[in-house]
Amino acid sequence: MNSDCITLSDRAQCEAQPAFLNPTETRTPMGQQTISLRESLARELSLVPEVEAIFSTRHGSVLYVWTVVNNFDPTVRAAIYEREKALIDAFGGFDFDFDIIARRGRDIETLAKDGSLDVAFRRA
Repeated sequence: MNSDCITLSDRAQCEAQPAFLNPTETRTPMGQQTISLRESLARELSLVPEVEAIFSTRHGSVLYVWTVVNNFDPTVRAAIYEREKALIDAFGGFDFDFDIIARRGRDIETLAKDGSLDVAFRRA
């Protein structure tokens, strides 16, 4: 993979896109495609250093995404919105429902304690 192709926003500079950037790929089963989409979510949104976790779940063609930060900060939110836009542009075949959650010191585990959400990313 071209080392310049680290984020979805850099993909125009890449000579060849990695498979996870191609949402119309038909050679892989939908489950694998969804895993690749979650990997892309994690890679793209985790570029914002304040992002602590990303949870997701899929219902039909809608992918629900919760991005967890510790506090509300307009600058951080703007950076997250940029990353979300890159994902929407790259995966036009999906409908996204993005939310940003400020945990305000609460344990991240309490935010998704029912087990219905997949952890796409968790900062160590």
